[in-house]
Amino acid sequence: MGNKFAYDGVAGTHQWYDGTAHPWEFKRVWHLEPSVADPDVVFAGVEDAALFRSSDGGANWEELAGLRGHGTGPRWQPGAGGMCLHTIIQDPANLERMYIAISAAGAFRTDDGGRNWKPINKGLVSNFMPDPRRRWVTAFTMWPCTGRGPKCFSCRSTGT
Repeated sequence: MGNKFAYDGVAGTHQWYDGTAHPWEFKRVWHLEPSVADPDVVFAGVEDAALFRSSDGGANWEELAGLRGHGTGPRWQPGAGGMCLHTIIQDPANLERMYIAISAAGAFRTDDGGRNWKPINKGLVSNFMPDPRRRWVTAFTMWPCTGRGPKCFSCRSTGT
């Protein structure tokens, strides 16, 4: 099986721990997710945060560069555990729709198979930076969409 994960085009930079520019570089695969409809299609979430797709069972990989090229990508900054794309959920009712989550960058959604992404973090606040005037998240879970509509988030909140 292939193991070449190359960023699409000129990789560019993201923020490093100290806020300086750091080049995107592949470190490891964090998550493999088979397609819900095609046994030859596999998605891979990697560090530094990127999403790859294989249409031949993992022999070859191509980056879905729309995610990393999203307007916020250059401002993503790794946390203590790095900057990994650790969650991939494909909507079985709409194969063009996916949800992903990246440590220290947030959760994103695509409705066009990965060409364009939008952040879906609105209203979520990190539990390590609580604001007593707002509700803040103490647990955040994503799971496959089921039933009559997407049900991908579970939050346990505290605060006022």
